[in-house]
Amino acid sequence: MTQIKRVWLEIILFLCLMILFFSNAYSHIPAPIQLAALKMLLTNAGFLHAHVLRKLVWTEIVWDEPLKAKHYVAIAIYITFPVCYAFGG
Repeated sequence: MTQIKRVWLEIILFLCLMILFFSNAYSHIPAPIQLAALKMLLTNAGFLHAHVLRKLVWTEIVWDEPLKAKHYVAIAIYITFPVCYAFGG
């Protein structure tokens, strides 16, 4: 439950954007705002995917200890996934 408290804002934003995206209201929004909403949706999906993957692979990472490979991989996951999702791939 503490993990959901960490990402509750992203989950709510993701759900709101999914509702907007799959409703008829999306077609009535101007094109630049549609693009921004789609990029926010994809970036949020990438962040949530990265968070779930990181929690499944490493249940707990102690960030106070000296940096190891798992720290760098976790950082790379949190950067790479949202960027790849935002670029649409």
